[in-house]
Amino acid sequence: MRKLLFLLLCACVAQVSAQQKTEYYDKDWKKTDDKSQMTYYRIIEYTSPTTCKGPIVYYYANGVKQSECNASYVDPNDEERDVLEGSVFWYDQNGKMVQFCYYEKGSRLSTMNASEYTNSKFKSGDKVDYLAQSGDQDIWIPAEIIFMKGSDSYRIKPLFYGWGETTDTYEQYIRPHQSTGIKLILPSGTSEPNAETMAKSELMKVHSNATIIQTVMNGSTWNITKDYLNVPEYRQKNGYVVYKFDGACYTMHFIYTEDYSGGNYLKSTGQLSLETETPYVCN
Repeated sequence: MRKLLFLLLCACVAQVSAQQKTEYYDKDWKKTDDKSQMTYYRIIEYTSPTTCKGPIVYYYANGVKQSECNASYVDPNDEERDVLEGSVFWYDQNGKMVQFCYYEKGSRLSTMNASEYTNSKFKSGDKVDYLAQSGDQDIWIPAEIIFMKGSDSYRIKPLFYGWGETTDTYEQYIRPHQSTGIKLILPSGTSEPNAETMAKSELMKVHSNATIIQTVMNGSTWNITKDYLNVPEYRQKNGYVVYKFDGACYTMHFIYTEDYSGGNYLKSTGQLSLETETPYVCN
């Protein structure tokens, strides 16, 4: 009996936490409870009075889809105050798509008509390769299309550690996704056990299933930073971790720092930061 009551309680909580509703609008897009005044309606699944789950879909009175969007905030009284996020599609009364827009925190970042959207080489969510620069080398790295900004430009999200969350680029720097990687050419440098041990540890925090092949330091000299009295503040060296992950090969660039105090550089306060991840062609 207790188990049955528990299951019924869970079902009630789930129903309250995610409630699908149909809401009606008149010809001026004002909410109405009078269905005879309804020109449009929307179906929305509320998770709270001001948030929803999944897309919000609007329809003409005849049941043909009018638009589809997502929102991070839903105003219970005025849909014009909804904070739209991501892709939004509008349709005519025959169900034909007429406009595409992309929103971020309620701000419209891109607008395209149906022809522009249809003829766009890439669409939101497409996996592509992006021509990026690593040092003095141009390399292709995997990325995802966020949205099309104009006739030949896109906002993308690089899918590698350290390459930044988003970037804007032109179509000539994007290609359909294929195998990526550059020929591995590692620098030669003096070993720094403290730095290399920390680099391995930090990498495993990012990719716990990685297989580390080797670490290597870049050069044998330290880059020393001094204050205005010419007294050392800290010194830095950089290097690479070479590893395999999910069947592919990568290098991770890192920078190691030691503070200066009392006439010595302190290994006990050594700090390490991971910088950028780069694919290379496995041997």
